[in-house]
Amino acid sequence: MIKLPVAFKENIVAQLGAESHEMLDAISSTASPVSIRINSKKLKHLPKLEAVPWCKDAFYLPQRPLFTQDPLIHAGAYYVQEASSMLLDTVLRQILSEEPVKMLDVCAAPGGKSTLIASVLPEGSILVANEVIKSRSNILLEILQKWSADNTIVTSNDPSQLGKLTAFFDCILVDAPCSGEGLFRKDPESCNQWSEEAVHLCMQRQKRILADVWQALSEGGYLIYSTCTYNSSENEEIMQWVCETLGAEEIKIKVHPEWGFTQGNPYGLHAFPHKVKGEGFYIALLQKTATNHPSKYSNRFSKNLNQVPKEKISALKNILPNLLFSEYRNKIVAYTHDFKEVLSYLDQNLYIQEAGLSVGTFIHNELIPEHALALSNHLQVGTFPNILLSHKESLHYLRKDVLHPQSNTNGWHLVQFNGIGLGWMKQLQGRSNNAYPKNWRIQMEIKQVEEENLFSLGRFI
Repeated sequence: MIKLPVAFKENIVAQLGAESHEMLDAISSTASPVSIRINSKKLKHLPKLEAVPWCKDAFYLPQRPLFTQDPLIHAGAYYVQEASSMLLDTVLRQILSEEPVKMLDVCAAPGGKSTLIASVLPEGSILVANEVIKSRSNILLEILQKWSADNTIVTSNDPSQLGKLTAFFDCILVDAPCSGEGLFRKDPESCNQWSEEAVHLCMQRQKRILADVWQALSEGGYLIYSTCTYNSSENEEIMQWVCETLGAEEIKIKVHPEWGFTQGNPYGLHAFPHKVKGEGFYIALLQKTATNHPSKYSNRFSKNLNQVPKEKISALKNILPNLLFSEYRNKIVAYTHDFKEVLSYLDQNLYIQEAGLSVGTFIHNELIPEHALALSNHLQVGTFPNILLSHKESLHYLRKDVLHPQSNTNGWHLVQFNGIGLGWMKQLQGRSNNAYPKNWRIQMEIKQVEEENLFSLGRFI
């Protein structure tokens, strides 16, 4: 039984009235659901599991397994994400057409919502995923590379810097830092961090973030705002402030009644855990009515962005036949059309951590591949010889242990589990070098257990 803060319970009673007892019981005494979202470009068959109805390719698991044991999660074949928060999928599909857009995820770490956005955006769109805290932006980059979100630019900037990109984005998501009331059931320790003062401080921070990035949203563009908290101070009152102070109007989010979401008073939708199979969540959709004029791209290209020598292009086209290439910070990056101009403009205005698909670098005529290339959905089948690993061998590879696969070919090999890329290994005269990134390796000890006792989502397919 979770011990909830007294002031929090009083706020819920005031907010929900007769429903409050059912709501508080759900938080303090029921189990937190476990849900995942599939990367359909990597897993071609969907698992035989209960679907999350408001998000495409999302499912509930019957219980929480040890995900670290599953090579598929390290390959970006799926992502563990809270079900209520995946209502973002429904919101995006309501406002997007087939036209490419430029979208900003302001507070993007750890990356769950960014990977969802990347899966939904129309072809040719560009996602800027930003995280101001550098250590968290490293996690964000790892998640996006595993997902193969290749038309993405990962940045680490304060929202005030983002706001200088006047009218640049068609859609902005602010998944705002909040008091975390919606996570009490999932993380009981968070109850000890909650206070009415913390709610007030979060409200001030949320207003600052929104005011800072508002100029970066184009007139008629969409703001999606979300929190994992219940109180109106961080939700409806914030949305009212945006509409009245910054200039916007609400767009009602269309949901099916049987999903259980509750209309906010008057803005947005709430997920209450006694009605929705998920944790506490709030989301609202606004359309900008205020006028601002877009800033023009610079005619000069960033000094960090250069053409790839022609003699290298043909080799790259064999690996990634449907992409374009540039040299960015002395490394080959790949992307689709319209990406280069955006990257050049942003590079002159923001701190960019990574952009596009990192392909690698040439040393003489040999391509030294980046790890992201092994995870990419664009990698041409058969370009590199494969090393197919068993479940337990894959875990040893992910630990960066020394492996001795059988191969008669020297050079770079693509390591795979169940036909999905995990990373690189280089064969040299009977020696194998495990090239898995050191800072990504798993710490779990591989005990002497049979492979059939290790968890893998593949067993549900």
